Amino acid sequence: VFASTWNMGGIPPPEDLNLEEWLDTGDGSYDIYVLG
Repeated sequence: VFASTWNMGGIPPPEDLNLEEWLDTGDGSYDIYVLG
């Protein structure tokens, strides 16, 4: 189980942020991502 948070004090992430590297989407397994 991997759990992580991103709290930037209400500041949006940079425009060039690549979430694919952070979320590790390339392994083909089933995951649940909640972004909001």
